[in-house]
Amino acid sequence: MTTTTSVDIDSIPYIWIDTDSRLEQCVNRWVKEPYLIFDTEFERSNTYFAKAGLIQVAASGKTYLIDPLAVSTLKPLASVLSSPDIVIVLHSMSEDIDLLGHICDCSIRNVFDSQIATAFLGKGISVGYQRLVDLMLGVALDKGETRSDWLARPLTKKQLHYAAADVHYLEDIYLKLRDQLTSSPWFGAVEEECARQVATIESMGGHPELAYLKLRGAWDLPVERQYVLQQL
Repeated sequence: MTTTTSVDIDSIPYIWIDTDSRLEQCVNRWVKEPYLIFDTEFERSNTYFAKAGLIQVAASGKTYLIDPLAVSTLKPLASVLSSPDIVIVLHSMSEDIDLLGHICDCSIRNVFDSQIATAFLGKGISVGYQRLVDLMLGVALDKGETRSDWLARPLTKKQLHYAAADVHYLEDIYLKLRDQLTSSPWFGAVEEECARQVATIESMGGHPELAYLKLRGAWDLPVERQYVLQQL
């Protein structure tokens, strides 16, 4: 049984990216990686498309935080997000795929969702990131910054270290899940399910007029009520 320990996330180092040139330099390195860990922080209180507050990336043991409010464009990330040779690792992908596809103007391919992999391996359905870190690494994380203001500047040290932890630990989890799937009959099924979900998310994301269909039971409403729901 894994023993849970509290960690000081302030000790997690990260590389801050707030210029176009630094982003380009990092992307030139990332295109050579076999996998990249991604996460996003955003605000979506009164807009259809989320407003990016921070983009987190982990690769080869290093953690990067990209300030989307400081760089002029995030489109250079498209070269890694759409590469068939790089596995894009996410946890509970839906909102991240929606946001990254929109702000980078690309289709995202070769996705590995750790939540989906966890379910196929019998570790639980819809396991949250905090629980998964505890389950697989025995590390207790503080999620107190989840609902903080990610569009505020400057971001607090607590926000930055919280964000860094979201990809820092996911890299170790991905490697463990990948090894477990390799010795199981489920690797192909996980790949298929991840691809299916990405296709569904992308097909809906570019069509705000279809957003009402994401609501549970929308298909079962009479046509005239579906119309009212769509307008709302």
